[in-house]
Amino acid sequence: MNFERPGAATCRSTMRVKVLEPCKMRRLRKPVGQRASGPLPTRREFLIGAGSLLLLAPYGCGEGRSETGGEDTADTRTIGHVMGETRVPGSPGRVVVTDRFPLDTALAVEAPLVGVPAPSNLPDYLRERVEGIASIGDEASPSLESIAALDPDLVVGSVFTFEDSYENFSQIAPTVPIDDEDSGRWKEIHAKVSEALGRATEGESVVDRYHARVDEFKRSIEGQTLPEVSVVRPREDGIRLYGKAFFSGLVLEDAGLPRPPAQDVEETEPLDISRELTRKADGDVIFVWSFSPEEREEWQKIKEDPLWNRLRAVQSGRVYEVGAHWYGSGPLAANAILDDLEKYLLEDSSSP
Repeated sequence: MNFERPGAATCRSTMRVKVLEPCKMRRLRKPVGQRASGPLPTRREFLIGAGSLLLLAPYGCGEGRSETGGEDTADTRTIGHVMGETRVPGSPGRVVVTDRFPLDTALAVEAPLVGVPAPSNLPDYLRERVEGIASIGDEASPSLESIAALDPDLVVGSVFTFEDSYENFSQIAPTVPIDDEDSGRWKEIHAKVSEALGRATEGESVVDRYHARVDEFKRSIEGQTLPEVSVVRPREDGIRLYGKAFFSGLVLEDAGLPRPPAQDVEETEPLDISRELTRKADGDVIFVWSFSPEEREEWQKIKEDPLWNRLRAVQSGRVYEVGAHWYGSGPLAANAILDDLEKYLLEDSSSP
């Protein structure tokens, strides 16, 4: 399992998914005695009220499966997932996505998005694409009330967002949790999200276009001496290296590019090295990315370290700072990595 959640030192190695009795708040969906006077609330008013109640409800009251009930129709489909099954609209028209990794796919297949994580939480390659779409708050704790107010007919997100509050989200709209922990499975994850969105065909076309770009890149470097590509992330008091099993490693492998010995491994956890072992970060080319201001501050320190400046990539001027799409998981991030490879490797090789 090789996904770190944004800002976390390591990925979460376990998922606390339980199958319990449906939360008692399902009773909200059943009619009660006709004692209230005045007009009945609209669906939007009901959902906003339900969202407020859910904010007060103890989380975890319904960790478990979504009950589908009945058979699929022309207007509905049943999606299996890590927490059970969910019946979803055949063609969702108002989609909320709670996390950046499924958001990558949702944007790539042009899903009808009405709610996304706060742009301030998103890397640049996603932030620039969500302008004008309503924010549902932080990825770590999206606002149920904000989601309910958007009147979605489908909610999709990481299983880590839903693991303690799945029933609460399900009261608002059909909810599909995506097991997106392993970035090496990015094409499988993309296919699952596309299926949930009712856009499986579009999802396949997106991957086909990615592979066409990969093939074109490989033709462009054919016959050249291929550079060993190192992928580096600055960390406190050290450097983090990413091997072949990670998202960026899979894209580099698709592109036919070799890796330095320390990263030419199938390990599913990143390798943290101390400054004394900086030599393990070397390659013919080094791509460096970071998440936070703290990591960017560490990067400035690394650049001043004599051990760093002894690396052959540094001495040949082939160290390139890139964005957090090198950490991402999805076709937009994969294509953004290809953009970097074309920019820095093809253009660099054609320079006199």
